[in-house]
Amino acid sequence: MNKKTFNTIGWLILLGMTITWILYGYTNWFLLFLPIATICFSIHDSSIKEWKIVKRFSFKQVLIIIGTFIIAVGVALGLIMLARYLIQDIFHLHGWVKTVSQYTAVILSLFPAQYLFSSTLLKFSEEATEK
Repeated sequence: MNKKTFNTIGWLILLGMTITWILYGYTNWFLLFLPIATICFSIHDSSIKEWKIVKRFSFKQVLIIIGTFIIAVGVALGLIMLARYLIQDIFHLHGWVKTVSQYTAVILSLFPAQYLFSSTLLKFSEEATEK
């Protein structure tokens, strides 16, 4: 596939997430779609040069990547739950301040999860290219 195609797919995923978020609010599917969009953008900018690199991953590396994905999802969910607790139970926010705080909290909670998953994937892809 062409690199432009992966860039387009990544932007379509992000656009779909944005529209879904505006219409229906946050869903847990975002935790799955964000790493997929990250992978698409990584292919576009040649961070993942070829899919042959993925074939070079050892079984242990694949298990670590899957484990890192699970941990990243757990971190994001934990931060979202913490933000929900703070917004509703500690600060007792209401109205548009609550809405803006919730959107900001979801966006900020996805950054550590994305960083954790993408840095692990980048590390293993760099090791695979050195082989």
